[in-house]
Amino acid sequence: LRGPIERALRDARLRPEALSQVVLVGGATRMPMIRRLVSLLFRRLPLQRLNPDEVVARGAAVQAGLKMKDAALDEVVMTDVTPFTLGVDIAVSVQDQHVEGHYLPIIERNTVVPVSRVKRVQTLADNQRRLRVRVFQGEARLVADNIALGELTVSVPPAPAGQEQLDIRFSYDSSGLLEVQATVVSTGREERLVIEGQAGRLSRAEIEAKLRAFQAIKIHPRDMAENTAVLARGDRLFQERLGTEREAIGMWLAAFSAVLDRQDPKEIAQARQQLTELFDSVDRGVFL
Repeated sequence: LRGPIERALRDARLRPEALSQVVLVGGATRMPMIRRLVSLLFRRLPLQRLNPDEVVARGAAVQAGLKMKDAALDEVVMTDVTPFTLGVDIAVSVQDQHVEGHYLPIIERNTVVPVSRVKRVQTLADNQRRLRVRVFQGEARLVADNIALGELTVSVPPAPAGQEQLDIRFSYDSSGLLEVQATVVSTGREERLVIEGQAGRLSRAEIEAKLRAFQAIKIHPRDMAENTAVLARGDRLFQERLGTEREAIGMWLAAFSAVLDRQDPKEIAQARQQLTELFDSVDRGVFL
């Protein structure tokens, strides 16, 4: 029990003391040893006034009310997350040899949905004409230990190894629908694969509607207005300053670009706020 709790906290980037309440769910949590362990891990007593046998049903009722847009729940917001990591298999270079079967996560577990993420891969061999994209679900380092969901093949122009690149975008929502898009960077050629979490659960019209809805979230953080504005401000300051100030601004921008590449909205918002404060200090002439 300790392991899953600690992993959930790590995934959420939370410390136990940051939680306001601990709610126990399910009849098994009535066991004294469970309550003692929870109290030890979270350094507080779990909430006592809720019946753990009823908590799941209460949550399901709230979820149903939200889907029905019940007016009584106007101020309630519930978020879904991805239960497992979704990714593709890649080959890695080890001592000048290509070792296949490694896992490249694209959407990490516990990411808030709906979500769209993109990663870039490249060809391994000279004059390679095809790239096979195999989709997996799981947490293991090697794809052999994960669950295969599907695959697609993309044709690429023959070129020296590493020259042709492929953008692989995953878009996923709470219904379990996964759209995989593979786009050849040099030509714009695109192949698409749609994977349902439960085959037959959604009608064709529902799937098409969800795929259209994905378009609104297929924007790389680097292209979002709030981030481009900060980058543009940084570029201006870099051109205006000299010496150690210019060097520091360049390092800050490089660090922010690395955060943008990770495509984590929460991390980006925090980094953007910090970068804005640093730029404010430069504009005020207070350079630390």
